[in-house]
Amino acid sequence: MEAFSVKLYRAGEGVVIFFLELKTTKIIKDVTTSEMDDFYDEYLSLMKEQYPDHIKGIHQLLKMCMGARKYNNISKIPLLLRRHVAFQSLKCAFPKMDNIPAYDGNGNFDFKYGYGTGGCSMCPYCGYRDNEKKDLSVCNPIYHTPLTPVEIEVASQLINSMRTTEDIRNILSYSIEEITKIERSIYKKMKVNNRFELKYVLNNKRIK
Repeated sequence: MEAFSVKLYRAGEGVVIFFLELKTTKIIKDVTTSEMDDFYDEYLSLMKEQYPDHIKGIHQLLKMCMGARKYNNISKIPLLLRRHVAFQSLKCAFPKMDNIPAYDGNGNFDFKYGYGTGGCSMCPYCGYRDNEKKDLSVCNPIYHTPLTPVEIEVASQLINSMRTTEDIRNILSYSIEEITKIERSIYKKMKVNNRFELKYVLNNKRIK
């Protein structure tokens, strides 16, 4: 997927038009339905892999907004359901317009944290708004990693501070050998070589 920004334009009551701004070409493109479906497929594939709780939350939000009967009817038509899920996901996760790509082409999304600007009639009062305790938050999704809870604790120290391994050991009450082993495991699982690369991958993400 190319680096992109998603722009939403309200053309009338309840009508939203998508434009994809491809950062590689600097062109704003009014995409066709077929192109949009291709984009939806790739977008949802990445979101399901990295932010599965977000997608679950979107399904529940759609059911709440549409009503169970309409949602169940739409669910019988996979293409139509994908369009609804992707469309609602984009509205909730990327509502703000700015000059920062929503996706950098390297697996990193830049969620906008709209706090009520997502376009849904239920927003900001839906049960799936940004909440640190809610895994199914659709505004501030949780990034799923292969890390264990202990590794996440250490990774958070590595990416959110400039503390040394010795400092982290003292804070978390591990031996220097344990911290070193955990740090190596984190880098291996996240496919990075050092804490600076780790910070790039995990920066501004809620990790789980």
